[in-house]
Amino acid sequence: MTAFEIGVVIALIFLAIGIAVGVLIVVVLPQLRYYRHARRYLDDRMREELPPRDDDDWPPRWPGR
Repeated sequence: MTAFEIGVVIALIFLAIGIAVGVLIVVVLPQLRYYRHARRYLDDRMREELPPRDDDDWPPRWPGR
């Protein structure tokens, strides 16, 4: 193989790797964005509101007592 052929092969390998990485980024980023949004939505829905604190400094009573 000549130096030109080796250079062409190396350039084609880098081109193929670049296309593969680009395709993976285009496919994976929307999925990550979807899962991040879904997780944030569930965290916001499952967050409980704390009961209002009384004026005194005692902690609230346990339920059922």
